[in-house]
Amino acid sequence: MLPCAAPLLRLSMPSAHTGPAMLGAARLSVKATELVVPPGGVQAYELPDALADPSADADAFYGVEREVYSKRTAKVFQPAKATTSSGKLVSTKWRVTFPAPERWTNALMGWTSTRDPVSNIALDFNSLEQATAYAEAMGCKYEVVKPKAYRVKPKSYSDNFVYRGPKLNKKPAP
Repeated sequence: MLPCAAPLLRLSMPSAHTGPAMLGAARLSVKATELVVPPGGVQAYELPDALADPSADADAFYGVEREVYSKRTAKVFQPAKATTSSGKLVSTKWRVTFPAPERWTNALMGWTSTRDPVSNIALDFNSLEQATAYAEAMGCKYEVVKPKAYRVKPKSYSDNFVYRGPKLNKKPAP
């Protein structure tokens, strides 16, 4: 059993005049102002063994029966970053998906359909080891797709300002 503690946070909400809380909107800003310890101190409680060691009983830990995943092959990969983002932080995550065995196009609406609800699951992990450990704990085979190496072409800052002139199509004289 692992001991865990549950401290409390005192939260403060800004007034409608001073903070980013908006009346009639779905957004409200809340910030933690201080850590409050109850008068008797922080109580420790014990986690069940199933939660302390996920490999002991993956069904209880993840809430899904192993039979759902045991006949599947998971795909472990790094998702591509959005074209609108310039950073590389998104590409440090690893994603586990379970491809659908069959898909078809709905004749009425033209939507892609499947009978498999597990094919819509995409789980993100901080490292490749965590992603593969999850797949192994669920008892499924997995395939790791390594990302392509990112290569930066070396060039100097002054290359941004070099005039190259118009491209001319010169035809040979007859």
